[in-house]
Amino acid sequence: MTVYLGTLGRMIPIYSTPSAQLEIEDRFNFKRTIEGRRKAEVIPGGRRAWSLNAQFADPAESATLQEFTNGSWGRGPFWFVSADASVTNLLTPAAASCDPASVVMSSGATLLGSPPLLTPDGWAARSVWKDTVNGAFFGGAVPVLAGRVVTGSAYVAGSGGFVRLLFLNAAGAVVSQVDSVAATTAVARRSVSALPPAGAVSARLTVTASVTAAARPAISWTDSVQPYGDGQGCEKAVVHSVSRDQVLAVVGHTFSNVSFTVTEVG
Repeated sequence: MTVYLGTLGRMIPIYSTPSAQLEIEDRFNFKRTIEGRRKAEVIPGGRRAWSLNAQFADPAESATLQEFTNGSWGRGPFWFVSADASVTNLLTPAAASCDPASVVMSSGATLLGSPPLLTPDGWAARSVWKDTVNGAFFGGAVPVLAGRVVTGSAYVAGSGGFVRLLFLNAAGAVVSQVDSVAATTAVARRSVSALPPAGAVSARLTVTASVTAAARPAISWTDSVQPYGDGQGCEKAVVHSVSRDQVLAVVGHTFSNVSFTVTEVG
């Protein structure tokens, strides 16, 4: 698969099938007391860094990457879509895990809590437990590509409610919306797939007013629902630490091995 960097409406393919290593910041700072006990202090963390290696990149592929590293596209930060994010879950880790801080309630709606939810596929650690005044969004918008089908899904309960995929234009206005099969009182995974309409640059996932519980939301660039994966989307990233090893340089056959790092910021 291809990795992408850019902004909503201008996602640039960087390289096909690069090898990647993901590193996640530790959330704990360990200290030892004078009594010899070990204590763990929770610190803000979880930011990610991807170390990527593109084998046999041609000059055009190398040049596209350099446009991000040398500032041609500006300072950033940029949206980063890793190779697995597009086929698993483009939502951020917070949005996919129903972190209350990432849940956006529609006008008048109230988030009643974020308890674990038992789904047909096991327990979800957190959920969106809400009233029926209005709907709720899972995080912000994620990028979409023209001509590539998008699928949104979530485990939901609430008779008559829907999982809804909204397509937005560059100004953030809704271009179109598509709904899943209606939910019932029993928790079940509902999904909806659609091709982005003309003018759409991003998509948001929401549940409608009648949904009372929802968990494990996901958006992917696929034409069908995929096994649930944790959120891999990255809204803010910078590119750095680029190195290039020349492999071959003859007319029509110039290739390099390019290594670079994409680091999440914010």
